[in-house]
Amino acid sequence: MGKLLMFKNLLKTGRLALRLARDHRVPLYPKLVLGLALLYVLSPLDFIPDWIPVLGQLDDLAALAAGLTLFIHLCPPSVVEEHETVLGYPRSRTIEGEAREVGGRS
Repeated sequence: MGKLLMFKNLLKTGRLALRLARDHRVPLYPKLVLGLALLYVLSPLDFIPDWIPVLGQLDDLAALAAGLTLFIHLCPPSVVEEHETVLGYPRSRTIEGEAREVGGRS
């Protein structure tokens, strides 16, 4: 079940990244990060060769996931939120502020 959830999350992130890559408001340098991640996955040169069972494919998957995550983090937050809303993804609910202790200790 966990593997299926991981692939579902990677698919959602990929759809968001594809929309962001097509958006003209996203700067060039995040798009270069995405391109480098895709180039690594498609390249025959890997840190762990693909002919090694499981590990060869896992390093490609990890590089793709890291590249997608870094790409989305480098994109302007307002553009990311807009595309998440269009795709129907739940938005993060982070509240800015300061923490304080509520009750005293006995």
